[in-house]
Amino acid sequence: MNFELIAIAIFMAIILAYSIKWFDEVQRALHYSIIIFILAMMASMFVGAVIYFLSPSFQTLWIAVGFNQLIMWIAAIPIISSLIGEEPNKKVNQKNYPLLIFLVLINEFFMGWTFNLITQPISANLELMLSSPITLFSNVINSYWFIFVMGGEMLFTIYLLRKNTDKFFIILIAFQSVIMFLTPTAVNGSNWVYFSSILGSIVMSILFVIIFNYIFKNREINEKISSYLLILLSIYAIMMGGLFGWVINGNGLIVAITIIAEMSLYFYYLLKRNEINVAKKFSWIVKPNWVFYIILLTYISGFFMGGLMDLVIYGQDFLNSINFAPISGQFHIIVVNSLYNFIRFFIAIIDSAWYFFMMGIQMGALVILRIKHVRELETKIRLALIVLAYFVFWVYFSNFFFNEDTLPYVPFIGYLHGVGTAGPVAPSFLIALALTYLLAGILSLLFGARWLCSVTCHIALMYQGVFFDNLKQFNRTSKIGRKFLMSRINNVYKVIANITWISIITASIISYLNSIGYINVSLYGEDIVNFATEFYFHFLWQFLFLLIPFVGTYSCVTTGSCHYGLFAQYLSKLGFWKLKVKDPEICLKCPTKDCAKACPVGLTDLPASFIASGEFKSHKCIGVGNCVSACPYKNEYFYDVRTWIRDKIKLR
Repeated sequence: MNFELIAIAIFMAIILAYSIKWFDEVQRALHYSIIIFILAMMASMFVGAVIYFLSPSFQTLWIAVGFNQLIMWIAAIPIISSLIGEEPNKKVNQKNYPLLIFLVLINEFFMGWTFNLITQPISANLELMLSSPITLFSNVINSYWFIFVMGGEMLFTIYLLRKNTDKFFIILIAFQSVIMFLTPTAVNGSNWVYFSSILGSIVMSILFVIIFNYIFKNREINEKISSYLLILLSIYAIMMGGLFGWVINGNGLIVAITIIAEMSLYFYYLLKRNEINVAKKFSWIVKPNWVFYIILLTYISGFFMGGLMDLVIYGQDFLNSINFAPISGQFHIIVVNSLYNFIRFFIAIIDSAWYFFMMGIQMGALVILRIKHVRELETKIRLALIVLAYFVFWVYFSNFFFNEDTLPYVPFIGYLHGVGTAGPVAPSFLIALALTYLLAGILSLLFGARWLCSVTCHIALMYQGVFFDNLKQFNRTSKIGRKFLMSRINNVYKVIANITWISIITASIISYLNSIGYINVSLYGEDIVNFATEFYFHFLWQFLFLLIPFVGTYSCVTTGSCHYGLFAQYLSKLGFWKLKVKDPEICLKCPTKDCAKACPVGLTDLPASFIASGEFKSHKCIGVGNCVSACPYKNEYFYDVRTWIRDKIKLR
């Protein structure tokens, strides 16, 4: 380890951080010129060092010295002008922020290039510069000499400029710095790539939780903070995609570009932080496009985050296990097969253990944060059970406890989304499949569809955390969401529900006939019903989730696009489950009808039913319980088999 270079790097990071601080505070033209001179002088020194180390000789040494002297004289001109001018103490009218950012990045880049030439010459030598300058650029930016120094510089700079800086912005920078330190490209070693990918993904997931919680707490968002978030999340989305590609093919150019973009964004907003404090605010809940971009960008980051972890843990075997279709033949076949491959690739990542794990950390934390905001103990317990069920069923049992060969024989756990979840419809699996639907039916009759749609289904975790629960307003305000309000079953709902059921039943029959050797039909070797179920839950629903601002929450319930949910919901209507009120007269006098506004499924006919009969029973009701929590009079309560038993005991 070269301690001299480390010491120089730390010293340079400190000097650059203080230069930014002085630049931020400077008021006089002379002082402003001195700061620019210092940055230009340091940059020219490292440029000169690069010139020399690329081809060490007496001639290149003189070229380096000459270049350094030239830049210093040019940079000294503003200082001389200030000293001999008529107004030596003239105030700075406008600071050149892009110039400062450029000089800082140039310093860091050429310092990194210099140190790479000393420690890893093959990654930054003259031959590489002449043959592939883009590769050289990528190597320098992705090296620890650049990444670690920039991460430290970010932390130290925000510490120096912490006064008059928005607290949330400071938190963002702190997490950005940690994520920067954990960039997998920084160190050339499999252990570093493995641990930095996992730790970096966890830290980024925590950052997303903080962002979502911040948005949830602040119904009005600062416009400058909003801009910073959107740009930062865009950079992270591209960065994670770049890291995914880097693990596959070793090309780190996209990662390098995003690192430069993130640094430029950080310095620009930090130096203009006073504008953040006085910027206007807007109500984000009435901005569906803004909400869409926030969800989309974090989702893309999470998608590639899960894929990255799959690659670093399973290696290329993960990609080799995906059953891609051949891209050959006539044009229409190429198009269809390309579409299939995209869906297959998408499903492979979404359905992987590590994607579920990372998404569980992010969404589970949001659900836990919401627990303290609900009033009823039963709802608190149910929210805790959502998180527990997610990690037990979807992460542990489905991926680590049972293997792929055993899972189809396990009732209920193996078929968490019904037929097709665990595998084909084979004779040996029929008993487990039948027991699954029997248990699901009994639970639905006794406790309503809430056991599935509000506890054990992984989709429940996605919808019921802070921020995402607030998006239920789009059920009433979005054009499409309004079409599925109330308990009524409109024609669109009927069409979607029938297509869902018919397709699953048809695929199940084909799967069964295929398994007994009566026919030989598959999608490039993949079982039909398996693909159909994955398509609904791990492809189609994912896009519906992204479109929350335009279709509302729980679109799987409101549109009837979940066959397993439909099974549980209709049996629920036949069973004990319902919502009841203690006094319908209170509902009649209620001026706000908060229960209807709180429903994440858009059952706005709640108050009318309470007033008419004192209870509400609908196949679309999945027992989330927001309506009970929202009732200002504590008049509403849950009713299922437990309540029925208690009532019977009281009558005796």
